[in-house]
Amino acid sequence: MQACAVTTFRPGFANVSRPIRGNVDCASACGQTVTVQYAATGGTATGGGVDYTLTAGTLTFNPGVTSQNVPITVVNDSLVESNETIIVTLSSPVNATLGANTTHTYTINDNDTAPTPTFVAAGTVASGTGAITPALPSGLQTNDILLLFVETANQTISITNQNGGTWTQVTGSPQGTGTAGGTAATSLTAFWSRYNGTQGAPTTSDSGNHQLGRIIAIRGATTSGNPWDVTAGGVEATSDTSGSIPGATTTVANDLVVVAIATSLPDASGTAQFSGWTNAGLSSLTECTDNTVTAGNGGGLAIATGGKATAGAYGATAVTLVNAAQKGMMSIAIKP
Repeated sequence: MQACAVTTFRPGFANVSRPIRGNVDCASACGQTVTVQYAATGGTATGGGVDYTLTAGTLTFNPGVTSQNVPITVVNDSLVESNETIIVTLSSPVNATLGANTTHTYTINDNDTAPTPTFVAAGTVASGTGAITPALPSGLQTNDILLLFVETANQTISITNQNGGTWTQVTGSPQGTGTAGGTAATSLTAFWSRYNGTQGAPTTSDSGNHQLGRIIAIRGATTSGNPWDVTAGGVEATSDTSGSIPGATTTVANDLVVVAIATSLPDASGTAQFSGWTNAGLSSLTECTDNTVTAGNGGGLAIATGGKATAGAYGATAVTLVNAAQKGMMSIAIKP
């Protein structure tokens, strides 16, 4: 018996998120029942109920019917993953012939958002007039992001012993002001490393007058490439008791913004130099470290974190100092 119709995937049929309905057209209605088999034949998604369910089967077009759907059930999980594909193929038509579009690739668009990274812990503070080895925070896990902030008297500093890790200077670092080595000079330098599970504490160079450093750990950040979405920095050459750490505009949701400030004074040891952290664009802004030291000319260093749930500008972070000082400042938006 001569085939009375052509079966084919609908040209230009769009991929959708959930649910997927695979439209198959029978080009013309006729007086006979038309059938065509379908099956998943490839793609990056995993079937069997992991990413989707599609049991190979048969579409039946009763007389007068010209459209049917391939029944693909997509699993709406909570995993953050890349978009994935399903390739479906038509075969073995009865009372019909196959048209040009016998295969179709459907895309499962991921609809999950990674949660905001979290502050884990800070290592103990290190300072001195020579090279320092700031301690790693406790409780580290592989792929935690380590941020090392170092204050100097506006003198260049580097990491001379990476101790099994890979440390790189953060974009926008350093931020310094004043005559190098002077009492009215300060600089904030930031380095980062992705914890590999075995690395030890790094050692810095001797910048000259003094160095004050501390490492914090962030968990839940992206596991490849640079961990930041955006960075910003600035200095305040005027000595006063208010700091304004520059903000930036994030491009992804759920960043954790790390704000840090280095100060030229006081020349005193303490843990209560900084307070009054405020930023209307960040949620749960919390101080993580607060240290001042007497090494060399002395100086201060403090770090705080806050969440940025939606992409967009987060503005400057205000902070109050007990002692007037010059300042070097940075904000680093760590992306999930």
